[in-house]
Amino acid sequence: MARRRHAVRAAADADWGFASMHDKRRRVLTMTSLDVRASASRLADACRTLGFPRALWVVPGWTVHRRFVVSVCDLRAALPEPPQGLDLRWTELAATDADIARLRSIDPTSCEAEIARRRREGQACTLGWLGDQLVYVRWDSRGRHTFLPFLGRTLCLLDGDVYSAHACTSRALRGHGIHSTFHLRALHRARELGFVRSISIAAWWNTPALRAGEKAGRTCAGTVGFTRTPRGRRYFAAGAVRLDGTGSFHVER
Repeated sequence: MARRRHAVRAAADADWGFASMHDKRRRVLTMTSLDVRASASRLADACRTLGFPRALWVVPGWTVHRRFVVSVCDLRAALPEPPQGLDLRWTELAATDADIARLRSIDPTSCEAEIARRRREGQACTLGWLGDQLVYVRWDSRGRHTFLPFLGRTLCLLDGDVYSAHACTSRALRGHGIHSTFHLRALHRARELGFVRSISIAAWWNTPALRAGEKAGRTCAGTVGFTRTPRGRRYFAAGAVRLDGTGSFHVER
């Protein structure tokens, strides 16, 4: 009788999902751990970009006052040609665990929740290869709305706009023109698809990203950011950037 009651209870627990409670808790803890590691990786990347001495005075101020440079590229104008000579190719990200694992191997800042959000928004992910080695990851947003976690606002794209959402080069190959090559290829591809303007956003201190944009023909359209106050974030915008009253912003032409 006791064995029968145990079997009935186990079946009921399975029906209500209690049997997998430990598995669910383990998955939550795993995802939390990945998020923490992603945040730590972002901080480490920022320190590498800045250099330790510069990071000492930039990072403390960055926690309170954040300013981002918004750059645009007119895809109707002449575009520089991508550099030649490297055995580079690209593929689209497939919805397989293997591809996502490869992506995270060189871009640990992309946690599972972040990848899922990008895919829900319809962002296109490109994987860049040097021979058989994955060396580059790129996300481009072609949808109308793109949420920016680093800003806490949603970017609203105008007709014909495409947003360069994120890019990461393997640490071992940074500074070898990998990003510049794939960045220019992405601009040419966007023009082939009928887009007329590309938008990118980078922190004011991210000199490598801003320099790569200038080489690709990008110009500064304005700035956007926020200051932390006791009452919450106070957002600001300048140039062609316009804050909307619904927690979003856009870039005028």
